[in-house]
Amino acid sequence: GHVAEVFSSHLQAAVMGVEAVRHYAKYGMAGLFHRDQLGEAVSGIRQLFSKTTVQLDASSLTLGSYYLLAYRRKQRRDEPLAEEREVQKHSRAVPEGVMEVVQWILPMALHMVFQTAPFDAQRLCHHQGWELVAERLGSSEPGRPAFAVVARQRPRKVALICIRGTDAENSPEEVFADLRVTPEPVVIPGLGTGSGFVHRGMWDSSTFVQRELEIPIQDLSAAGYKIMVTGHSAGAGVGALLALRLRQRFSAEFVGFGTPTVCNLAMAKAAEAFCINVVNAYDAIPRISAASVQTLVEQVVTTFHSPECDEDYAEDMQYLRERLKNVWEPRVRQSDEPTDPTPETPKLGGQAKAAADVGGLFVPGAVMYTYHVEGTLDCRLVRCQFPGLLRLEAHHRMLEDHTAASYLDALRMVQARREATQRPDFHRVAWQPFRDASAACPCCRNRYTWASTSHSRAQRFRDMTNCRGCGRVVCRRCASETRTYPRQGIVVPAPTCEECVWRRDAPGEVSVQEL
Repeated sequence: GHVAEVFSSHLQAAVMGVEAVRHYAKYGMAGLFHRDQLGEAVSGIRQLFSKTTVQLDASSLTLGSYYLLAYRRKQRRDEPLAEEREVQKHSRAVPEGVMEVVQWILPMALHMVFQTAPFDAQRLCHHQGWELVAERLGSSEPGRPAFAVVARQRPRKVALICIRGTDAENSPEEVFADLRVTPEPVVIPGLGTGSGFVHRGMWDSSTFVQRELEIPIQDLSAAGYKIMVTGHSAGAGVGALLALRLRQRFSAEFVGFGTPTVCNLAMAKAAEAFCINVVNAYDAIPRISAASVQTLVEQVVTTFHSPECDEDYAEDMQYLRERLKNVWEPRVRQSDEPTDPTPETPKLGGQAKAAADVGGLFVPGAVMYTYHVEGTLDCRLVRCQFPGLLRLEAHHRMLEDHTAASYLDALRMVQARREATQRPDFHRVAWQPFRDASAACPCCRNRYTWASTSHSRAQRFRDMTNCRGCGRVVCRRCASETRTYPRQGIVVPAPTCEECVWRRDAPGEVSVQEL
């Protein structure tokens, strides 16, 4: 019975492959490989493509995006410290007080305000030392977002206006709908710039919230409460504009997560004194502008028309046909160790470049930018014109990094790394660059792509990964186990090779004696 079930599953996969090739010709192949984060990333690029005038059919766009994601992965992993060097050049340290404020606001912005029942919102507030003061959580529609006001008296009296944003985890397509931008000129007294341009839809939403909360805000301010605003995604965009409007009368401050671009450059700089935005390393939403989208689209088009893409596609299709003939026979490791070196990265468009958009919209205020330091995360304060914020990176996490869960994990990792670096036994594991990887996976002595349908150059770039325990480049199947490494500051389970999983003294782990 078990054999029959296994054969049935292989037969079903083979039939799906045949149907994909028959119905969609060569582009059906790319659809077979799209799964989880990769599929979401390709879908996101396709939605961004609709914002440009570039002509490319859906199948070609899918294929170009698929290979661009693979090639950019190789470029990043060839220089694992490049991201850290860029951030250090354009940033300053995050004050400890700012980090503390962000951490006690985070549960309200990313969790509480997404409740629809007041009882559930009040329960979550109590968990974090807040009291629910006012709410409109039952409904949320364009121009009339859901919101809640919470307050606390310790360590200081603070009233926090929380605005619900788009549910990026369950409705990622709505995130892009919220970013249909029509800049509108406005005048904000007391801001310094006098006038500027803002995101029209989010400005209208901030008008609604301000009108609904005018009396509660006045009463709380008169009672000595500091007025603060927060939100995530579109809620952060609305919240930032609300803070701009409340600044003169109430000295309002703002902390946002994944804040989109909502105001022009002059207003964004003027907001640096009272607005903090937490932005994840590959979150696409705060980076979307006319210039950055156009640059990413050009990279997709260049990739699609490149000879490297043609070669990889032809090889992928050949392997696909062979596997279909064998009714999707399971992949197993072989005894012959490959000797072919790691291929060079295709030269198509070079590195993703920052796109200047001086006349466009920006993230308002200072940015607490999280970035990768090999297997760990750190953060520093950058300005709204930081090159990394003006660049849309083709990355499989470009949508996942926008979710509430990703922001929670990122800040946990940042805090863990900061604590780990203060310990005398802090252990930083250096990552082996992809370009220096051996011809075969050092764990299983097989090609990196042994478990995949294809063995093309692009697939090899996808199937190579760095073990967080030792830093070596290994195949994904050998790194299918995950572990935490507190001494490195890695508190979210991360890919770990088989050798490190079973080693008694794996670097960065806590010993049995310490436990």
